[in-house]
This record gives sequence, structure tokens and C-alpha cells, in this order.
Amino acid sequence: MERNWKKLGLALAGGAVLLVPVLRRTALVAGAALLLAAALNVPVTALERRGLRRGWGAAAILAGGAVVLAALLLLCATEGCKGIAALTAGGLLTRVSGALQPLLTLLPAPLSDLARQGLRWLTAEGDGLWARAGTWLAEQTAALAAKLPGMLFTGAVTVFAAFYAVTDWRRVTGDLSRLLPEPWQARGRAVLGHLKSGAAGWLAVQGRLLLVQFALLAAGLALLREEGFLLKAALIALLDALPLLGCGTALLPWALLTLLEGNGGKALGLLALWLTVWLCRTLLEPRLMGQRVGVSPVWTLLAAYLGARALGLAGLIGAPILLAAAAELLRSGGGQTDGGG
Repeated sequence: MERNWKKLGLALAGGAVLLVPVLRRTALVAGAALLLAAALNVPVTALERRGLRRGWGAAAILAGGAVVLAALLLLCATEGCKGIAALTAGGLLTRVSGALQPLLTLLPAPLSDLARQGLRWLTAEGDGLWARAGTWLAEQTAALAAKLPGMLFTGAVTVFAAFYAVTDWRRVTGDLSRLLPEPWQARGRAVLGHLKSGAAGWLAVQGRLLLVQFALLAAGLALLREEGFLLKAALIALLDALPLLGCGTALLPWALLTLLEGNGGKALGLLALWLTVWLCRTLLEPRLMGQRVGVSPVWTLLAAYLGARALGLAGLIGAPILLAAAAELLRSGGGQTDGGG
């Protein structure tokens, strides 16, 4: 009887989450917090074995992540302010045209003439284009500013919920397991084990890619004689690890600003560095995921694409993890066999 009541309660709760928007958003926040807590549980447990209390360990790890994120945001804000100053300075299109003129001589004659005509048209129509671009930028900034308080509140709730969950991890997981009927608990633990293994594989692949990206960025910036190239390479590599952003978020505006300053050679070097890093991630990530989880890279790539189109950022991250979990589940023979239905 108790089992039937639990099944009915889970069915009603699932239906309510699917149908009521506020419950659906709350469930997403709760799921994100639990996933973050599960990721934190391993290092927090390791610190606990060394004598550090779980709360202090979780706080130290979250504080370290906050410092890295703050450094990344500070770098982006600093370079963004420089970019805005350069873009709002007078004669922007004239300076762009002057900076591109030497590069046009490298093109074949027909393409060079066509490019010069395009630059003349762009310079002539520049005021209208710049006005429309300014209007669009103002609209996007206002929309982001309107959403920012809600985003910050949701992020803060997610982080604090993850902190409290990881500090009391045993009781939280015990409460969640008691919500399931007894026959489902063993299967649930098996599925969670496969998901944990898939997430660990995904994190391992991202760590290896992060090291490769850092090495490429550090070497490229060193060749371009950039001051502080190690710090900048580390921050851009971290930015590249964030889904839907990538290193182009930093390198492409940087190349444009460098071109406006009249340094076309360095601008081309930054573009080449961006292309190299982008190709490296695009080609290596599906292959490494395929080697890690034992599936073909094509399925990993298609899973990431499907997840991104269906659920955006969450799908982009979650789909390869689910694929890894499904592959391990199939290799293990579908998990535990149904002993008694």
C-alpha cells in the first residue's frame, strides 16, 4: 500500500512540475544544486578525511571558484571597457578602412577591387549602420539589465542550496531515497552510479581539453610577445571551457581592437590563434569523449548538438553525460536484472 501511495505521489508531483511553470523552474534549480553538490562531494569528502570539516571544505572550494570567476569577469570588463572606448571614438569606420587597405593588396585583383568597393560603401553608409548598431546594443543591454537581478538571485539560491546539500550530503541523499518505493531504490542507485560515472568522464575530458587549450594559448600569446601571457592564456582557456562562449569571445574582439590600433600582423596572429584553438576543441572533444565512454565520436557530437538545440546550455552539457551513462548501462547488461518484477 505504501509503495502504491509513493508511486501515486511521484506521478502527481511529476505532472505538477511539468504543468506549473514556477514548479518547473524550482525543480531545475533544485536539480542544478544537487548536481553541483554531487560534483563537490568528492573533493569535500577528500578534505574531510584530512581533518577539515565539510562546511569549511565546501566554502573553500566555492570561494576558490568565485575568485577565478571574478578574475575572469574583471579581465572581460577591463578589455570590454577598452573595446567600448575604441568603438565610440570618432572615425571608427575610416580607421577600419585604413587598417584594411594594406591587407587588400594581398588579394587577387578582382577580389581586391570588390573589397575596396565594399569598404567605400561601408564608409559612406557608416553613420546609419553605426546608429542602428548603437540602438541594438542599447536594447540588448537594457534587456540584460532587466534579467540580471533574477539571474543573480537564481544563481545565489543554486549555490547556497548546493553548499547546504553537500555539507549535509548523507541526510539529503537519505531523504531523497526514502521518497522512492523500495523496489525502485536499488535501480535508482544503479542509474545514479552510471550518471556519476558519465559525469566523471565528461569532467576528465574537459580537464584534458583545458590543459591542451592553455598550452596552445600560452604558446601563441608568447609568440605574439604579449605581456602576462600565462595569466591571459589561463583566463581565456577557462572562458573557452564555458559552453556557448568559447575563446572567440575574448580573441575576436581583441583582434579587432588590435587591427584598429594599426597592428595588422598581431591581429592576424590572434585570428590564427582563435582558429587553431577552436579547431582543436571541435576535433578533440568528440574523440576524447568517445574514447572515455566507449562510443563513436559522431554519436557524442550529435548528442551535444541535439541537447543544445533542445535545452540550450543544460542540454549541451547534459546530453554527452547521459550518452556516457547510457553506454555504460548497456555495457553492463542493462543494470541489475529484474529479479522479481
